[in-house]
Amino acid sequence: MASPEHAAELHGFHTSLFSGGSREAIRASEFDATVDAVIAARRDRPAMPAPRALREPKTRADMLLPVDPACVDVVLTSSPIRSNPSIAMVQQVIESLAHLPGISQCPLTLVFDGYTLAEEEAHKSGRITAESAERYHAYVAATKTWVVGHYPRAQHAVTRSMAFHFTRHEARPFRLTEYYASLAEADAALPPPPIQQLQRFYAAHPTHASMEIETTVPLPQRRPRAVVRFIEAAPFDAGRIGFAWAVKLGMWFAQSPYILQLQHDWEFIAPIDIHGLVSCMERHSEAVQYIAFMGKRSLSYADRIAPARGLPPADAMPDYGVPLRRLFFFYDRNHLMRTARYYRIMVHASGAAFKFSRGDFIEDTYGQAMTAQCRRSGATMEERLAVHDQYGVFLNYPHDGAEQQLRHLHGRKFMTEAERDRAIRYALEQQAERTSSPKPRSRSVSSSVSDASSASKQA
Repeated sequence: MASPEHAAELHGFHTSLFSGGSREAIRASEFDATVDAVIAARRDRPAMPAPRALREPKTRADMLLPVDPACVDVVLTSSPIRSNPSIAMVQQVIESLAHLPGISQCPLTLVFDGYTLAEEEAHKSGRITAESAERYHAYVAATKTWVVGHYPRAQHAVTRSMAFHFTRHEARPFRLTEYYASLAEADAALPPPPIQQLQRFYAAHPTHASMEIETTVPLPQRRPRAVVRFIEAAPFDAGRIGFAWAVKLGMWFAQSPYILQLQHDWEFIAPIDIHGLVSCMERHSEAVQYIAFMGKRSLSYADRIAPARGLPPADAMPDYGVPLRRLFFFYDRNHLMRTARYYRIMVHASGAAFKFSRGDFIEDTYGQAMTAQCRRSGATMEERLAVHDQYGVFLNYPHDGAEQQLRHLHGRKFMTEAERDRAIRYALEQQAERTSSPKPRSRSVSSSVSDASSASKQA
């Protein structure tokens, strides 16, 4: 924290700079030095008080049982953002997995989406400039290097290029790099990967294009479990595939019964009983298919949000052994889901509302359809609850909905420390320019009237 002497110095600087003092009276070196002091003081100042639920976590991670690493695959999707090539945000997300005991020992898959080159940027639709593309390439390379260093068991790499058939008529090339703990596992992984099962599946089911088939897709054959897996669009400028297809791509390589799906701008901020949640899904294999985590807007969901939207009651589920409430929406943000259910949704769900096209988000299609069905008019409460039972979607609801578990880092707005410092410097300079520029004086009404009277007399 800044000393009293330093605070007084900053006060004097602000007084001279922002109360009409001359910009030229402040030498450039003094201005730069004082701006640096402002930035340093900002870094040293005490953080704003966090919400009570974050200041006083009601459960400590070291009090929770670790999850079995064989039970969960972690899949993280990423795409170009303005803060590239900085990897600060994705580092923050991956490091936040420490809140989930045992998850750091589970296989991690990162899916890097592609983009379309354009003169003007529109990150949400995957259009970026050539300069941003270079920064994204540097970000991908730096992320891979950091992740491999963060997972010491990732020792031996196997890389291959192939095509993935997202639909029967559309395939996209990508590069797959898998890191294994031993050379023997890396050698055993060299046979064709399970993705070829999907190609054979489409060839055997030509009607799949209409999404009307009933056959389930077999899970991938058992192969050595990669410690870390990177899936990159190749080439990157082939276009954006979007979140839904990125999940489908990462899901196909999962070899665990459950997937912890992450987005690159959502971090965990509170301990998660991941062992308890997986155990609950094991015991209630038909009822519980998906578990979301509490974001800021989900606080008090059962009392505040569900009733306001005309949804059935989000009652507590005491028989499940962990705090769960019915959820009537499928969130794309971090969630735990049964791998077999992901296959069912992604590969052979029927109906127009469940088809995923390039660029789609799951919550905008599948999630919206689910909500509409759960609150359709004319249906009884029992019928609407029966619809929810078919989806099996729940919200982890610790401490009666009072504890926030996720924080949104806002990928399209995320700024590194250096970017925030530059923004502060720019704001101070702009303020100095505005206060130093002399303002034109407006003539008084009386003088204007006098001038007009004199002119009329001369005429």
